[in-house]
Amino acid sequence: MREVSLIGVELPEVRRGDDLASLICSSARLQERDVVAVASKVVSKAKGYLVDISSVRPTERSLRVASALGMDPRWVELVLSQSDEVLGVLPVKELYDTGTLRLEDVAYDAEAARMALERFPYLFIVRRSGMIWTDAGIDASNVPGGLYAVPPPDPDAEARELSSNIASRCGVRVAVVLCDTEVSIAGASMDRAIGSYGIRPVDRGFGKPDRNGVPKYGGVDHIANEVCASAALLARQTSESIPVVLVRGLSYEWYEGGLRDFSMKRPVEALRAVIRATLRAMGPEALEKLVGGLP
Repeated sequence: MREVSLIGVELPEVRRGDDLASLICSSARLQERDVVAVASKVVSKAKGYLVDISSVRPTERSLRVASALGMDPRWVELVLSQSDEVLGVLPVKELYDTGTLRLEDVAYDAEAARMALERFPYLFIVRRSGMIWTDAGIDASNVPGGLYAVPPPDPDAEARELSSNIASRCGVRVAVVLCDTEVSIAGASMDRAIGSYGIRPVDRGFGKPDRNGVPKYGGVDHIANEVCASAALLARQTSESIPVVLVRGLSYEWYEGGLRDFSMKRPVEALRAVIRATLRAMGPEALEKLVGGLP
């Protein structure tokens, strides 16, 4: 029998300047080769990656976008300033208002949920630090009023530093994965990895023989994402106060690099390749149907 355990670690309220490694070491009994899944927001709190919305000064571009969408221009400016590129806009409120998504299926309090939708009727789909995010990963949950937590600018470096500090404070070598919650177009969310150190984030399953000795097509697990998704079963997103989860018993390859090593290097070229293959296989009508279905 094989077993992997998830151990939730409660921490006191993390503030700027706190030694996160010491807090983890004093709150949990770490073991060699544990994988420590950490909510990126506590890293942002400890490092001071927080922005007071009242200090944000919108640019002309942000004012224009905010006016078109009916949103706070300071929020729009904050998102745009933290983004490398805006790829699209997701009309979340419209999807719920039209019944495309059912608020009753996901709302703890429907009235409170609708108030939140009034404040944030749209999500910006952006590219930031080589990854795709909604609203650049910025949010205000579980931070003091008026402040917004911004993801660490270099999550791999933060994971490496935290692993090193845990080794010096606790005397054990652990891998660290930084996790963040991302929203899908279906309205639900899932935790994913945004940075890592000590664990090879993507395994080497492609071409590995299956039980019949046939080389596997695909089979490449994103281990770091699976760690975060599993940890989220305990961490959740509201008042659970479990920003750290130990994943114990996982067999993994130690890796000195980070998650960014495995990011898609040329996403635009990849999209063009998909379009070329679609045209070659299905003809131009395939793209015409897609475009024709848009308002």
